[in-house]
Amino acid sequence: MMKKDRKKHNEAQTTFVYKAVRAPWLWDKLIGLLDMVADFSYKGELYKKILWSAYFTDDDPMTNEQLADEVNVSDDVIDYRKREAIKLFGLFIWIYASRREQEDIIAGIVKLDNDDDEHDENEEDDDNVCGIKED
Repeated sequence: MMKKDRKKHNEAQTTFVYKAVRAPWLWDKLIGLLDMVADFSYKGELYKKILWSAYFTDDDPMTNEQLADEVNVSDDVIDYRKREAIKLFGLFIWIYASRREQEDIIAGIVKLDNDDDEHDENEEDDDNVCGIKED
């Protein structure tokens, strides 16, 4: 979906993201990440507004045209800033996930499998499915 022409599939992409971020276990974390976006730079508040208005609001998501009118810039500026905001938000998600993974590794919840040479390719390791250590 994300590789298709964005002008033709913008509505489908927006709907998908809008629904995905509503997962209850994810919502609080995403709101915290939005606050990090807002604090990022002098454009941070604009990025947060764009992300909130397009993907997080409980109201109908705003179109680029509506956002442009609200913040008094052109549609092209909103389109560019939206892409930048999504990239920044994605970076913050990656940083958060990486930090959590490290915490889980330290806690022994996730095991790093650095012993690839010792295992036969066809051998299944029932004790370590998907890198998660079972108790």
